[in-house]
Amino acid sequence: MIKIIKYTTALLILILTFFLYKLYQNYQFEKELDQSWRESVAPIKQQYYEALEYSRKVKEARKKEKQLLSQDHYGGKTPEETLKLFVDALKKKDAKLAAKYCLPWNYDYCKEYVQEWITKYADGLNKFLRTYETGIIKRDESYFNGMSLDIYESGQDRYPYVIKMIQNKETGIWKIEKF
Repeated sequence: MIKIIKYTTALLILILTFFLYKLYQNYQFEKELDQSWRESVAPIKQQYYEALEYSRKVKEARKKEKQLLSQDHYGGKTPEETLKLFVDALKKKDAKLAAKYCLPWNYDYCKEYVQEWITKYADGLNKFLRTYETGIIKRDESYFNGMSLDIYESGQDRYPYVIKMIQNKETGIWKIEKF
C-alpha cells in the first residue's frame, strides 16, 4: 500500500511538473508574442500620435487664420476697389499701408517686397503706376481661389501685370494674394 502511495505521489508530482512546464512554456510564448506585437504596433502607434498632433496643429492654424481674417478690414468690396486702395498706398510710397491690402499671413513678405519696390526699383514701380492709370484692367475669373486682375499697357494684349485676388470669407472684402 505504501508503494502505491509512493508511486501515485511520484506520478502526481511528475504530472504536476509536466503541467507546470507546459504552463511556463505557454507563458514564455505569450510573453514573446506580446513583445513581438508591441514591436510591430509601435511604428503604427507612433504614426497615429503624429497624425493626431498634425491634426491638432491644423485645427489651431485654421482657428488662427479665421481669427486673423475676421479682424482684417483693409480692402474693398470689389477686387478693383482693393486694387485702387493698394495703388493709392503705392503712390504715397507707404509700404505698411500697401501691405495691409494683402492677405494677413502675407503681410510681412508684402511689406518687404513693396518697400524694396519703392527703394530699389522706383522705375518699375513708376511704370506699374503709369500702366494702372493709362492701361486696361481685365478680370480673369478662372483663378481657382478667387480672380485675377490683369493690367495691360494701353494698346497691348501681352505681358500684363497680374494681381491675384481672394475674397475674405469672414468680412467679404477682397485681398491681394499675389502681385
